[in-house]
Amino acid sequence: MSLRRLYETTFIVNSALEDQDIDSVVSKVGAYIENHGGEIKETNKWGRRRLAYPINKKFNGFYVHIIFESNPASIPILERFFVLDDTILRHLVLQLPEKLKELRVARALAEGKIASGTYITELGEEKKGNRDGRDSRDNREVKQPLENLGNMGEIVSVRDGYARNYLIPRSLAYLATADSIKRLEVEKKQFVKKQAIEKGNAEKIAVKFADLQVTIAMRVGEEGRLFGSVTQQAIGKELSLLGYEIDRRHIIIDEPIKTLGVFSVKIKLHTDVVCQLKVWVIGEE
Repeated sequence: MSLRRLYETTFIVNSALEDQDIDSVVSKVGAYIENHGGEIKETNKWGRRRLAYPINKKFNGFYVHIIFESNPASIPILERFFVLDDTILRHLVLQLPEKLKELRVARALAEGKIASGTYITELGEEKKGNRDGRDSRDNREVKQPLENLGNMGEIVSVRDGYARNYLIPRSLAYLATADSIKRLEVEKKQFVKKQAIEKGNAEKIAVKFADLQVTIAMRVGEEGRLFGSVTQQAIGKELSLLGYEIDRRHIIIDEPIKTLGVFSVKIKLHTDVVCQLKVWVIGEE
C-alpha cells in the first residue's frame, strides 16, 4: 500500500521582491517538492496582502498555497527548506484528511466556486445549508483572539469568503482539521504563557497610570469651545513624551472632547487590563 499522503502548504514570500523573483521562489518550492518524490496537484497565488502582525519588520507578504502528494518522510525535509530560505517569511504544512473530498473542496475554495449553501466541517465533509446561502460557512479554528469572533483554539463557523479572503491569508485561523487542532494546542500553550507575561507587565504600567496625567493645549473659540476636538494621536504624542508608547487604537475616548476642562480617557494596555488617564485640556497661549 502506498505511503503517499495529500498535503497543503501555505507560505508567505517577501513581497518586496519583484514579481519574477516571487515566481522563481514559488517554482523553487514546487521543484523541491517534486525532487523529493512529491507531486504538485494545485498551486494558487493569493497575491500581496498586509500581514496581521509584522514579521522581521515587514508588514506585507505574498501568499502562496500549494496542494501536493508526498511521502510523510519528505515533509521534515520540506519544513527545513522553508526555514533556511530567507525569502520565505512564514510557512505552514498540513496533511489533508479524506484525500479526494479535501482536494475538491480546497480547489473550490481557491477558485471561489463553493456552491451556495455548502459549508465544510472539520473533517472536510460537505453538507448542505439553506439555498439562500445564509448557512454557507466553514468551520475554522481561531489562531489568536479575535474580537467578536472567538478566542484562540475555538472552532467557529464563518462564511466561505471571510475565511478565504481574510482569516486564512492573514494567518488568523486554520481550517479545523484533526492535524491543525493538534498543532494549535501547542501554539495555544505558548500563547497563554506569553499572554500571562504581557498581562503582568500591563498591570505594572496600569499602577503608574493611576497617578499619571497629560495636558493638551488647544485653540479655543467663543464660550470655551475648541477648534476641533482632542484626538487619540494628540494624547498618544503626550504619552510618548513621558516614555509610554501606546497604540492610538488603544486610547479610548468615549465622548468627543470639545471643551476646556479635565477628562478621563480609557487606555487599553492589554485585553484584560484597561486603566483611566486624566487629561487636562487648556487653551493655547
